[in-house]
Amino acid sequence: MTREIREAQKNRFDGEPMSSGRPVVLLVGDGREDWMLPEEAFEDAGCRLMRAEGFSQARKTCALSAPDVVFMPLTLEGKLTSTQLLKCLSHDPAPVVVVVASNDQINTAAEAMRLGAYDCLFKPFSRSRLLRTIEAAVKQLKRVPPPPKPTTRPSRPMATPHRADPAAPAHAAMDPRQAGRGIDSLNLARRGFVASSPRMLAVLDKAAIVAQSNATVFISGEVGTGKTTIAGIVHEVSPRAFQPLVTLSCATLTAQEFERRISGPHGALAPADGGTLYLDEIADLPAEVQPKVVRLIEDAETGATGPGARIIVSTGHDPNTALRSGLIRPELYYRLHVAPIDLPPLRDREGDAALIARVRLAEFAEAEGRSFKGFSDTALAMISGYDWPGNLRELINVIHTVVLMNQGPLVTPDLLPPEVRAGLRPAEATPGVTARPARAQSTPSPAADTRPETLIGKTLAEIERAVIEATIHAEGGSVPRAARVLDVSPSTLYRKREAWAKAIKE
Repeated sequence: MTREIREAQKNRFDGEPMSSGRPVVLLVGDGREDWMLPEEAFEDAGCRLMRAEGFSQARKTCALSAPDVVFMPLTLEGKLTSTQLLKCLSHDPAPVVVVVASNDQINTAAEAMRLGAYDCLFKPFSRSRLLRTIEAAVKQLKRVPPPPKPTTRPSRPMATPHRADPAAPAHAAMDPRQAGRGIDSLNLARRGFVASSPRMLAVLDKAAIVAQSNATVFISGEVGTGKTTIAGIVHEVSPRAFQPLVTLSCATLTAQEFERRISGPHGALAPADGGTLYLDEIADLPAEVQPKVVRLIEDAETGATGPGARIIVSTGHDPNTALRSGLIRPELYYRLHVAPIDLPPLRDREGDAALIARVRLAEFAEAEGRSFKGFSDTALAMISGYDWPGNLRELINVIHTVVLMNQGPLVTPDLLPPEVRAGLRPAEATPGVTARPARAQSTPSPAADTRPETLIGKTLAEIERAVIEATIHAEGGSVPRAARVLDVSPSTLYRKREAWAKAIKE
């Protein structure tokens, strides 16, 4: 790694840790082979790569993961990227943007530079030219001024989000201009919300849609999946963002306690007028009080005693199971289940466990005065391969414990709890051996039989496809883990599968 890159990592922002100890580069593209940049060049420059296909995914990734540098083509999806460049630069902190253009786009490239792009690469270019551009862009990071402190709004009684879930980050104070502007206007990475998996991006899409209505939002998900965080995001991007978000935990309340806590002049409904009332773990309410909740919700939404409150509820139970078992009474369920948002468990969020671990390691290391810089490859593979039954809450607690009990600078397998280490076969915990989760048994897919006798007479391309698909199946459908087994980059497997799918359609 060059001296300039190390200095950029050290000096990027005072008080703002790097999420992984390496500059994060986002490559925006559309899947075309002629656009693909060599990943090895970025790895040689000491960068960590992320990819986004198309404008929509690029905007979400910028909001969620706050990349340091963005490489984007001058034209994408048949359109100039000037507007997208401005949106990318509007994020706080703004990334350093490099556009890639062909030699016949000189005038358009000049306009992109005028709009704020740091540099322009004209194709074809040499590997050394690409490396110089990457290093110069990373060096530019230390010249970017720190972001202004967020605007705070006056405190209100009971208006602060209740952090019952340790996996939920504290919500940064919101700039009034962001009210109702949508999730892309929030820097979620700075709020502690980190994700890049397609399933979580879909959740955010849904949250952005339902936030603009007054419909009741029903959030479900396992313990520790971040239900309180999503409730806070829905509130912050809604037109009610100026008003309080009041949280009431239903998990431990008796019928009498709930009535006392929610109604009356000092109850939760009063300060939530005009804002949002969040009822956490609604399915745990005693059955005898649930019909009263229906009436209270109707009063809150119709504004019987004021401008009205928007209702968000959550449960750690499967909603349909809770209904069938009688945990939630039908009249309450059908009154609440209007805009459902189902949060996936961490084990189903491909790539997110490692990403979250890096971010939290940097945060805890700074807070506790430790010198941790990152993870060993084997330790990171163990984190990616473990099922995390406690989801975000368990992962965050594990990382915090590691930082508290050790000095650094590297998280190695011996620092992780036994249950996380057990997520890999013993042979795979050996240095130099590619890691693979123990739960993924090497059973070939019936649709991709790789027994030697079945490969006779097939072309090399057919054999390659059979081996790739069988490996992905053996790794529980995880392309990144299959890529580690096959010793290729995940993007290689994604491109091959896309090409196969396209050939079938044609």
